[in-house]
Formats: sequence, C-alpha cells, structure tokens
Amino acid sequence: MFDVAMSKAPKLNLDDPSSLKLIEDYVRQVPWIDPSSVQAHLAMPQGVRLYYKSLIPALVIRQYSRPVGLLSLEGKVLPPGFSEQQLNRFISIHIPKDAELPSPGDVASAALLQEAVRAFPEVDQLKALTKLNIVSIQQQSDFRATTKTIVPPLSFVTADGLEIEWGRSTLTPDPFSVDAQKRPLTLERKGYRLKQVMQQFPNLAGVGRVVLDDPQVKVFDRRGKPLDLKNDIL
Repeated sequence: MFDVAMSKAPKLNLDDPSSLKLIEDYVRQVPWIDPSSVQAHLAMPQGVRLYYKSLIPALVIRQYSRPVGLLSLEGKVLPPGFSEQQLNRFISIHIPKDAELPSPGDVASAALLQEAVRAFPEVDQLKALTKLNIVSIQQQSDFRATTKTIVPPLSFVTADGLEIEWGRSTLTPDPFSVDAQKRPLTLERKGYRLKQVMQQFPNLAGVGRVVLDDPQVKVFDRRGKPLDLKNDIL
C-alpha cells in the first residue's frame, strides 16, 4: 500500500528547501503510517532517506459480517488491504448496522470500537492461556444504552459460537462489575472464574455461554439451558 501511495506522489525538486516538508506532509496522509513518526532527510546522491513507523492492525471491523476496515493498536482506522484469508487471522469486532465508520487515518471515536481496542490485550492473553479459538469481540446482546458514548460490556466469541460474557476492560472503570462479596471483578478474577468453569467443563464442551461479569458465574448449554456448577465460583 505504501508503494501505491508513493506512485501517486507529485514530483519534487530536492533543491527546493521546502521539498522535505512537502514529502513529510504527503507521507503523513497515508493511513497506515503513524504521522508523528515521519521524518525525511536528504541522502544525496540517492535522494531522500525516509523514516516512518507503520501502524499495526489489531482488529478487523465487520458490519453485516463484511470487513469494512481495520483498527490499529492505537485505535486508528486503517483501510482494508488484506485478502479475506489474511483477515481471518485477526480478531473481528462487529459493529451495529447503523454505526458510522470513521475515515481511514482517523481515531475511532465510537465507544464500542474504543473499548474493543482496550480489551484487545485481554482477549489476546485469554487466547494464549486457555487455547480457546476466540475469533471476535461483540457488544453484549442484552446491553441497551441511552447514548452511543456509554461504553458497552463485551463478549468474546469462539469459532464454534461459544460466547464468553467478559464485561468491560480493565482500563474502563465499572462499579457494577463486582462479585457476590462486592469485590471488583478484575482481569485476574475473571480469568480465575473461567479457569474454574473449564475445570468442570473441559474445553467448554457443550457450553454455549459463560457469564463472568455478574456477581454469580452462570453457564448455559447450546440451547440456552442453565448448567449446574459443582461449586459456587467466586
């Protein structure tokens, strides 16, 4: 994509003192590049030496299951530039049908997208620890907000449709996410809860939904029927 953008760049006279700034300004417009990292220096006789940092894609934004963009680790929207096979390697964030997508290069302002970026390190760590094939993040289905600025609680979904109701990320204050003893449900506590559930249901076989962000852990089968837990999981 960088080569494509550069092929459209205007020709400049490097003897012009303003040419380096013009080059930097042009490169900063490429959505895949961190604009604060761009530096251009004369390197004669070759021409110009260019330094920049690429933004790393972390999440695929999907609408109606169709990829409509990428989110970087910094929360910036990147234009689609991968094949469907390549996109399948990334975790997806599903946005509502009426959600507006920012332009490439802009920082995502929607509460759902911002929270997905904050939760990305948590879901990435959860995948590594549990070996669950988590493929997407989505807003919890029963969440109803009066305004789009309210941060929604999230669910992590596996390739076979298992839904893990995780709640809000550690970086988002949530006074309602507590256990039965009113203790905050931190990343570590939710991880411990999931570990206990997986001890009773290895690989979560037969489980359709796990609720980790309520005072009491709840587990449901694929038909939505509650499953009994051997012990109360705190």
